[in-house]
Amino acid sequence: MYYNTREEFRQDVFQLAADGTSIKTLKKIAIKKRYNSQMAINLRIIKEDKRAYLIDNCATFVNVGFLQDGTEKVVSANFCRQRLCSVCAWRRQLRFIATTLPVLESIGIQKQRYIFLTLTVRNCAMGELKQTVDKMLKGWTALCHMRPFKRILKGYIRSLEVTFNNKTQEYHPHIHALIAVPDGYFDNKGIYLNQFEIQQMWQFALNVTYDPIIDVRAVDENEFKGETDNKPALEVMKYAFKLNNIEFSPVVTQEFHRALMARRLITFGGIIKKKRAEFNYPDLETEDTLVDGETDTNQFTHTILHEFTAAGWQIRL
Repeated sequence: MYYNTREEFRQDVFQLAADGTSIKTLKKIAIKKRYNSQMAINLRIIKEDKRAYLIDNCATFVNVGFLQDGTEKVVSANFCRQRLCSVCAWRRQLRFIATTLPVLESIGIQKQRYIFLTLTVRNCAMGELKQTVDKMLKGWTALCHMRPFKRILKGYIRSLEVTFNNKTQEYHPHIHALIAVPDGYFDNKGIYLNQFEIQQMWQFALNVTYDPIIDVRAVDENEFKGETDNKPALEVMKYAFKLNNIEFSPVVTQEFHRALMARRLITFGGIIKKKRAEFNYPDLETEDTLVDGETDTNQFTHTILHEFTAAGWQIRL
């Protein structure tokens, strides 16, 4: 089905969420698959038939396991792992949180603190997204090699997010970075970098004449101690995997596809990358399954295999 307006789409999704299965995971997947249907139409229009087929048929079989407390876990599924798939984007968000938080909790804050950095460029017009993203990622690499910045950079998580403004018809690519800095960084005038200094370095790294907007803030010491459910830095960074306002325009779909194809939306560096390797977590960008992999299957009380059909979810024995 092709939706002429976003309101038509929302009404259809609302009805879908109200019907069918009581399993929350399957409801969420069903809603994401409606986004996929629209995306597949766009992809076929721009002659990406193979990707359209894969996205259209993503998560048609999902095996859900249940723990003693009723918690649902995806045991197996035929995820397509395509960049523009809403189901797989959502699964990567969940996997990012599930595999990153234990790493940060393990590192702790005994010998480092964290800052949350947002780096932007001017919005770009249609046809300019790919080259703008190229410039930003090269700028990030250059920034990390600048001596004052490199001196404070113990580790990082860098995410790339792109949004699209339907009113102005412009793209807004930006970088979020969670950076581990030395303990005592905020009190050490010899290494501390204020917002203006980082802005000047980012401008130089980008090789632009205007002053790019950036934001720098300290991260709450308790955020990665496991003592609070409020993890704003990780919540913001996971949106690198979210698809933003592209499902209704084949032209925008094509530009997102060209700009983000074969890109790493999230990268790790320094002590965070090393600690992640110790946990032996799979690569978020190439992970084959996107299932809830940290649960021992022996802990499930039972599992149920579901197939997504035109009539909704059906149990398969």
